[in-house]
Amino acid sequence: MKIENLRFSYFDNGTEKNIFNGLNLQSDSGIICFMGPSGCGKTTLLHIIAGLIRPCDGTVSNFPANCSVMFQEDRLLPWLNAWANVALVDKDRRNIRRNSQTTDKASSVLKEFGIDPEMPISSMSGGMKRRVALARALAFESEALILDEPFKGLDEDLMQKCAALVKAQEKPVLVSTHSEAEAKALGAQIIRLS
Repeated sequence: MKIENLRFSYFDNGTEKNIFNGLNLQSDSGIICFMGPSGCGKTTLLHIIAGLIRPCDGTVSNFPANCSVMFQEDRLLPWLNAWANVALVDKDRRNIRRNSQTTDKASSVLKEFGIDPEMPISSMSGGMKRRVALARALAFESEALILDEPFKGLDEDLMQKCAALVKAQEKPVLVSTHSEAEAKALGAQIIRLS
């Protein structure tokens, strides 16, 4: 991945707030963790790389456009169960059947995360919802992963297990985190933003 002369700012009550002004970085690492204090632009940078927002100037290159994004918010549909939330990322979701390949994939990923596929989202704890959101990101057929605070709300054992499942994907991964332990569990290169 290569970022050149990236500039991003926004206006808040008529005042321009600069987030990045000439950010440059290059990495060939498979897993990168962006770390820094709240408000330093970690989420903004992930959204720019994912193509969800446009920078004011600069370029991002050498990162797959076909990426799966996990947001800070779980963004689950509370009226559905875990399986249905994960199966939503199937490319042909209009034809999802309970006996399809999607069922096997969604159920398999959820079981790896210790989640009952039939469990309603509305009855889950915050940590369980986080694992369903991560399972959905991993189930999407993509060339790369962009994960914004994927392990928040998870205890140490669950974090280690989830990090191992992310590492096993063998694709480029960008992660936003505040935790050195999470970066270490992922075996990630750390890039500090300030």
